Amino acid sequence: MPTIVVYFGGADKDTKAKLIRELTNVASDILDRPARGFTVIIHDTPPEDVGVGGETLAAKWAAAEKDK
Repeated sequence: MPTIVVYFGGADKDTKAKLIRELTNVASDILDRPARGFTVIIHDTPPEDVGVGGETLAAKWAAAEKDK
């Protein structure tokens, strides 16, 4: 049973459902396996809970917005 795991945050239910559907369809086509055998897990992770280079993503995005 292939499993696809995605980490991101802030999407609504409709967007998550579309992502699950599309990831399943693409992986099924590429791997030539039935879609019913795939599992997709979404870890809804807010940017305040992810750190890159010692800073949260929220802080990095805020700094990038200021630089625009």
